[in-house]
Amino acid sequence: MTEYTSFGFGDRQRAFQDRHTSFFERFERLREAVNDVFNRTITADELVDPIVFYLGSRAVDDFLGVLILSANDNALSATALLRGMYERVVTARYLHDHPGETLAFFEFGVVQQRRTAQQIRRTFPITSADEHEFEQLEQRYQAVKTKFLVACEKCGHQRVGATWSKLDFVSLASKTGDLGDLIVPGYYWPTAQAHATLRSVESLLEQRAGEPPTLKSKHIDESDRAFQLAYLLLIHVLQIQWDHFKLPLLEKALEIAAGDYQIVYPPKDEQPLDA
Repeated sequence: MTEYTSFGFGDRQRAFQDRHTSFFERFERLREAVNDVFNRTITADELVDPIVFYLGSRAVDDFLGVLILSANDNALSATALLRGMYERVVTARYLHDHPGETLAFFEFGVVQQRRTAQQIRRTFPITSADEHEFEQLEQRYQAVKTKFLVACEKCGHQRVGATWSKLDFVSLASKTGDLGDLIVPGYYWPTAQAHATLRSVESLLEQRAGEPPTLKSKHIDESDRAFQLAYLLLIHVLQIQWDHFKLPLLEKALEIAAGDYQIVYPPKDEQPLDA
């Protein structure tokens, strides 16, 4: 008989569930609501439809990842994961509100593929079949690159920009209503953990007066804060799906999930997002 190894920390998981009893009492309802929203076949009348749908679906995966990491008190990794989740949710909301910019989002994928291909060419052995694919990719890139040119403010030289939008991400997020107000916990704090920053190192340590810094053994507050934000972003995901597709099934799922969120985190309990 095969013996399986369990992963994670049982004592931390039990403590997390004890701290979030109200959530886990309603978890099955949330799971069913999410399944109702995403376990379906969509009719894509416009390019924006599948992009909004699958950005939301991907954000659900992010939520589950944050939940697992937070439950095991891997708070710093959970916080880092929020960076991608927040960007996906913001982008879905922005494209829903500005569907005319969806083609730019789609075509910028070619720019990103070419950047990766250039590094593959530099670091991997290349076959003739690879060269043929690179040539095809280069043709697609040349066809779209002029749409993403930006000029240097000092010299006026044009180059392909870093992103698909003419707006930087912070400016783009500011145009998404309540989501824009989450820019610090959803973008700045997670970015500091996702990259090799001083903050990502300091977060491992705790300092007591008159003593040298030591490794921090628990990150309970940070775990709970990451989980709460991921949960809130998930509610935004469901809201976007309802706003975009306007199906009665989605309205019901949103009603259930948002109502339960208000029970789990009444307005007076939302301070952790501001800490």
